[in-house]
Amino acid sequence: VSADNGESWGETAVFWGAGSKFIKNSVCRNGDYIYIFGSPAGDKGVHTYVARVKPADFTELSRYEYWDGEMWAKGKDSYASSVMYGPTDLMSVVYNRSLYTYMMIYRSRTTGQLVYRDAGLPEGEWSGEKLLVADPSAASQLYMPFFTGASENKLSFIACAKSAE
Repeated sequence: VSADNGESWGETAVFWGAGSKFIKNSVCRNGDYIYIFGSPAGDKGVHTYVARVKPADFTELSRYEYWDGEMWAKGKDSYASSVMYGPTDLMSVVYNRSLYTYMMIYRSRTTGQLVYRDAGLPEGEWSGEKLLVADPSAASQLYMPFFTGASENKLSFIACAKSAE
């Protein structure tokens, strides 16, 4: 982390407890906030949650606000309500400034393909899954996509490929 616009760097960490809704997460900055989209540990999590914090307060969990379904509530991550249903393991989220849209990509457990969802606000309403790219062959599986950029006509991301064997 840098407190002086990159002149110097130090280490810091944010830790949620083992039962947190933000164990698997993606971080996205837009405007005055950093948004953290998360899901619980393990393969049983089928909900995605969102928190926000001012950049200067990133290391202070007590300063985080969680979308509770109606408003942003300061306190514990247990206050967070689901912003979408469906596992979003290893997700990546970016804010597309030219479209005024949040975009999330991940490998769908439903389709087995890379998909995306979009929303005008971090708390939603999020779209259903839309096919982003189908795996090039049955011999490999694309997973763990990560946005590297987004513009009106172009999404840039990288993904890992693993052999289905």
